[in-house]
Amino acid sequence: MAHREKKHHLKKRSFFIGFLVILTLIASGINHPPVSIRIISTNLSHRVVLLDTVETRLKLIIGFAIKGRLPSGPAGTRASARLSQNGFERASFFVPKLDHLGGNLVFYLPYDVAPGDYDLRIELTDISSEETIAVKTHTVENIETIPVRETRSRSNWRQAPSIPLKNPRDESLDAVATQSDIERGYILWQRNALRYVYPNSTPNTSDVISEVSVRLAKNEYEPITFSLYALKALGQVDVSVSKIQGETGPPPVLQKICVVKTVPRALSRQSPGSGYELRPRLLEAGNSVPLDAGQSQRFWLTIHAAKETAPGKYSGTIAITTGFGKTEIPLSIEILPFALAQRPDKEYGFEMTYVFQEMTAQDLTPKQREKIYQNGLKYYRSFKEHGLTTIIPHSPFVFRRLPDGSPDLRDLEAALNAFIEVGFTGPFIYYCGHLVQSSKPGWAGSTLGYDSKYHPVLMKEIITHARQNFPGINALDMYWMPGDEVQDNADGPDRIRIAGELLTSISEMNEKSAISVWENTSLKTDITFGDPKPLKGEHWQYPNGQTTLVDDARSMRKAFGLNHIKTHYVGIAPWTFQTSENAAGDPYTDLDTSPARVEVMVAYPGVDGPVATPEYEAMREGIDDGKYAYLLETRIEYAMKSPDPMLQDYGIQAQKAYQTMLDRIETATLEEMDQHRQTMIDWIMRIGSCPGNSFGN
Repeated sequence: MAHREKKHHLKKRSFFIGFLVILTLIASGINHPPVSIRIISTNLSHRVVLLDTVETRLKLIIGFAIKGRLPSGPAGTRASARLSQNGFERASFFVPKLDHLGGNLVFYLPYDVAPGDYDLRIELTDISSEETIAVKTHTVENIETIPVRETRSRSNWRQAPSIPLKNPRDESLDAVATQSDIERGYILWQRNALRYVYPNSTPNTSDVISEVSVRLAKNEYEPITFSLYALKALGQVDVSVSKIQGETGPPPVLQKICVVKTVPRALSRQSPGSGYELRPRLLEAGNSVPLDAGQSQRFWLTIHAAKETAPGKYSGTIAITTGFGKTEIPLSIEILPFALAQRPDKEYGFEMTYVFQEMTAQDLTPKQREKIYQNGLKYYRSFKEHGLTTIIPHSPFVFRRLPDGSPDLRDLEAALNAFIEVGFTGPFIYYCGHLVQSSKPGWAGSTLGYDSKYHPVLMKEIITHARQNFPGINALDMYWMPGDEVQDNADGPDRIRIAGELLTSISEMNEKSAISVWENTSLKTDITFGDPKPLKGEHWQYPNGQTTLVDDARSMRKAFGLNHIKTHYVGIAPWTFQTSENAAGDPYTDLDTSPARVEVMVAYPGVDGPVATPEYEAMREGIDDGKYAYLLETRIEYAMKSPDPMLQDYGIQAQKAYQTMLDRIETATLEEMDQHRQTMIDWIMRIGSCPGNSFGN
């Protein structure tokens, strides 16, 4: 009896277990449909890679999302993808282990890749069973690239000859050539260094010069420019500078001679289809150029006085050699008896810099990465010499891992090392929004692929990896920037929420954060770029309206100069390209761009550092205006507190003059800005020359 009851009990138990198994299988079939893959974004990025030459390449980034249950989870699944055209594979990409239910595929392509439609195949494979989980085929439509580059040398980039280049300057010659001018074949002339001299520009009588002079403080860089208007074909024109002589001690030095060259630019950034012109923006290192009759050519010299340079008068000569002989022009330099120094109350930067973004690219060798690093050092040195105090590097457009599974942050490592090696003293702000999928929709690494359960955790992993593996970071004033120009709109309704989640992760790691915004938000961060006043932390100026119209030296000098000084902001960091990652084709021309996208270059990419423009130099002039203003502020404060009535009166007069400059800077011309500089120098010298002062001049 007991045996029969036990047997019956076992049958019931087996039946119950079997029933549960069947229910589980049924439920599994209902709740876990087949895995599917969805394409969420497609981005074609124009890359500029700084190697032995400036190379242009392409990068196709496909964002995808996975729907359904992966048998072994994301960590047990790999993704592989192929990009082909007409049956021929053009590129492939492999993700050995997924992090979450989505990701990005990156296809590295040559710039001359054939246009047209491409076939994409994505395959998910279970790592343990080697079984295919899901396959997605997709047509990437109409990959079109304008073949602006025939070889890897920028000098051989093609330009579109069908687009007419308008002549923007129809000037008549006002200056009268002297007999000496006629004999040597040119008129020597000069206009404000930050105003363009076009090939067909002509001098006014007031522009004609017979010598060149400059006045600068110690620890300052200052431009000297002059132009030749050819009365006849001069052949090759060569310029050289003699040894600079004067006071005992280290003299000022000629840092560089540049020939100003033209680039094809749209007449208007707002309506680029309105026409194009050859605009004199490139300050290319060199001292020799051919010059035809009726043409003008500008030369740009940069003089540097170190902090140790002795004040006083210096002289030299500028030799100009043409096919008709050699002429020497007197050069005089005055070094002022004081040194410029960084303002303690202001920071200066670009949001963002792109020079190390290629460090994680998979189509580069270790030797090429080292070349990129060495070239990047030249950029950072140039940034520092031009007055920047902070660096805001832009991360790669997608997150990826190294073979050992750790985050690939070689771009951050390179930027940190260069920041330290060059000797920056301001904050280091790493923009990593693309890595954590918080960028604007329409870009790779956008909020379309954001996962609230994964990316806040990834943010912490990135911070932890950097702190543990990059020792130099611990000595820096480090900020993490997970969002740029954050706002909620039709394209990205969740950007504020996403930024808030990432900022929380940063805060929980006891780290400092930064963000840029277009509108008032409830986001709390340590640095906020943008007009809306933040709820906490520092407030930095983000004057894109003045600086993204980069062919405007007046606005650039004003923005970085006295216009910034009179604000409450503790720093300024507008968005402006300095190299051309994601350029609209050849960065040196607008002729190959769509009407909606002209190049935004405050400086152009080069392998010996950025190729400067008058606007890049205007930024430095503006920052130097702020340094002169700081010296004047200290002199005024000293004079106001002095028991000497004469000094007190000087302080009152200087303060009145200074306030007038600040009040008028919004509408000041470049020439008026130069006069502001001279007025500040005069008052600094006058107060500093009074007996008993401690300024040393």
